[in-house]
Amino acid sequence: MVQGNRQRTARARKLRNNPPEPERVLWQRIRAEQLDTKFRRQHSVGPYVLDFCAPGAKLVIEIDGDSHYETLQIRARDAERDVYLATGGFQVLRFTNREVMENVDGVCEVIQAHLSPPSPPSPRVRGEGGDQKVVLGLDPGLARLGYGVLACDGHTDRCVAFGCIETAKGELGPRLIELRTQLAQLIALYQPDRIVIEKLFFSKNVKTAITVAQARGVIVLTCAESHVEMVEVSPQDVKQAVCGYGAADKRQVQRMVQTLLKLDVIPQPDDAADALAVALAGARKHLTMS
Repeated sequence: MVQGNRQRTARARKLRNNPPEPERVLWQRIRAEQLDTKFRRQHSVGPYVLDFCAPGAKLVIEIDGDSHYETLQIRARDAERDVYLATGGFQVLRFTNREVMENVDGVCEVIQAHLSPPSPPSPRVRGEGGDQKVVLGLDPGLARLGYGVLACDGHTDRCVAFGCIETAKGELGPRLIELRTQLAQLIALYQPDRIVIEKLFFSKNVKTAITVAQARGVIVLTCAESHVEMVEVSPQDVKQAVCGYGAADKRQVQRMVQTLLKLDVIPQPDDAADALAVALAGARKHLTMS
């Protein structure tokens, strides 16, 4: 273990002295922005060395190579690290080299929006949160499963967390296993009182529809195994609940999600914004939760 710590320290020192170009660009921009919190580069948390970390704000920023997500083993390793960090109250933002180099302004906007996020619910027994209930919204997909977590008290809906579970291209079986594993970890972390899943929209692309249906089956099974109340909502239900009419377009829904949850920017990526809309629809569809 001592040898491992020495190796991590040496690697962190090397990267601090000679960082990759995307890290150097983002670091200069973060310092120029004069943010209210202090970031550290190549900062150690437990067994992991993180690209950027703001311990006071419990925020971690990771910058990955553009081909980083193509390897299933790397994605599984990232998921394990993210769960470890989440148990310590850290939120992780991931960007690719290309995103930083081509849109550093947008990256900084996202970072700024996450500097003071609501904390995840503390571990609790389901149904013992007083009047406040936790709702987990899911936008099904195989390559990317969007999720959004809300704290609802019947009067206001507060955004707790959002993001995506992603699987790399490859054989279907391992991807479904990874999807199930990460979703189960997410449910265990936030302990929702209700899970809301968007009903399958039958696309003209039959191959895509079948793939999403296979992923959705695993998602429903994982939720059922958690013994949490599960609600299904149609795309029209979501649009009606969020925008007030069932013919709203995608951008209108996203803007209303931003407005209703009082967020500084529209949540990214789109799948996460969609999942928050699903959570809002599910929270309002049945006002009484067991």
